[in-house]
Amino acid sequence: MTILKLIAKILILIVGAIMLLLSFDVFESGGNFFEMLGAFFIHALPAIVIILFVVFFWNGERILGLISLVAAIMLFSFFELYKNIDQSWITFLIIIVPLIASGIILLLKTNNSKSNEK
Repeated sequence: MTILKLIAKILILIVGAIMLLLSFDVFESGGNFFEMLGAFFIHALPAIVIILFVVFFWNGERILGLISLVAAIMLFSFFELYKNIDQSWITFLIIIVPLIASGIILLLKTNNSKSNEK
């Protein structure tokens, strides 16, 4: 495994960890403990899914690259970053750009390593 592929996978894990960390803000809102716990699981679900994809597809770089690109597109649409990019550029830089970069790195390095082996 090249160091670039390892960095790309760790970058995806860091994005998932940041998203998981940001989901803890639901405990600041008032309310019932079980409502807050349910809200936490709903907010943490995308982060958990991203982390689980990395764990399950650690050796499948091509699949992980595609999943990373699809996740970036889905999160871009879900956060509606296209509406007010001047206010949400930090979210774009922290979450979307690393996923796109990791997806491209994993796809390109997987194709290069397959062609070099032949």
